[in-house]
Amino acid sequence: MDGTILLPVDPDTDSTAATDCAIASARQTDATIRVLSVLEFHDLESLPAAETASLRAAATRRARAAVDAAAERIENAGIPVVRDRCEGVPYQEIVSLAAQTDPGLIVMGTRGSTTADEPDPRVGSTTQRVLALSAVPVLAVPLDRQPWPDTASAGCSRVVIATDGSDAAERAADSALELVAAARGVVDVISVIDETAPILEDAPASVLELRREGGHDAIEPIAVTARSRDLEVRTDVLRGVPHDELVSYASAVDADLLAMGARGLAVGGDPVLGGTTARVLERADRPVLAVR
Repeated sequence: MDGTILLPVDPDTDSTAATDCAIASARQTDATIRVLSVLEFHDLESLPAAETASLRAAATRRARAAVDAAAERIENAGIPVVRDRCEGVPYQEIVSLAAQTDPGLIVMGTRGSTTADEPDPRVGSTTQRVLALSAVPVLAVPLDRQPWPDTASAGCSRVVIATDGSDAAERAADSALELVAAARGVVDVISVIDETAPILEDAPASVLELRREGGHDAIEPIAVTARSRDLEVRTDVLRGVPHDELVSYASAVDADLLAMGARGLAVGGDPVLGGTTARVLERADRPVLAVR
């Protein structure tokens, strides 16, 4: 992993969980953490300048305080830190800075909204868009998640890696293995046969067996790499609805991290995260590492 972790912080959101995961990740990879706050003043453009000056000043103070709070927590943990602030659209500035500085990891809190019709927490739009656009691995951390133990021998010690055999899943596996290697932890490599796929409706047992073999074929290269790093490896091919199976499995083994590939989509010109990854992020109660 590259020597920098990018940690965007939101002045209106508690960034403690994401900060602590960034600290543990930095300790395991000898990284420096760059703390970033993006000031967005788009909503002020229609107001008179006399009214916006005080609002801009207040927003700037909040952004500075958010950066300082995270940076002080990082410094107290003995991790090198860089402070950064800029103006613009948050997801665009985060993706742009990542492209310019090429960090090994972006760590973001997952702030969701809730609705009366759908009470489950939803991943914030900034996190979704960064995941959809950035080539850098993104670790999305639920706001209320307990942090990983911050010690050289602990940290991220139980990882579930989901694979469908794609290049993105392989990249996610590489990033996850680097995080867990220092802790000499346990790695679960799993694949899911999607029972909602139309091709599997009323499919004979022979077709399902071929899908199962394909799942094992996708799992094996990652398992071999993990074993070569002296990690304990467990493997399984599951059947069901992919996002439900992944979230349930990670919860059942109390994983510190669920890693998976991701794909970005453009809907009406707006970048969004597609498919299974978006649904996992909406439902997971633990950090999710997603890589395009």
